[in-house]
Amino acid sequence: MNKAAIVKIFAVLGEPTDNRPWRDYSGYGLTAADAPTLVELVADNSFVESEGADYWVPLHSWRALLHLMPAGLHELIGIFDVVAEDDWALDEIPTVVAAACDAALESVVGLCVG
Repeated sequence: MNKAAIVKIFAVLGEPTDNRPWRDYSGYGLTAADAPTLVELVADNSFVESEGADYWVPLHSWRALLHLMPAGLHELIGIFDVVAEDDWALDEIPTVVAAACDAALESVVGLCVG
């Protein structure tokens, strides 16, 4: 799926409700092949400037990655510094990374050792 199509889907989802289970993104047809595009959307700071519903596209992108893990894991770890200022990201991205299980452990340990 191309970037514009993903943005179109996620832009209409709007702001999530706190303390509610995450939406099931599996029905949107996203696959492991979409993981790099989702990570790109997570890192896209242009959405922060938006006053529309697309403001929430990065959040929906990292939440959608949860079910695709470990696809996109290395790319997501690679943008930690980009999302470090986002409180939602700091709270939620560890949950996404943890979904990769052993692959996440190997990647994170590699960051510490490397």
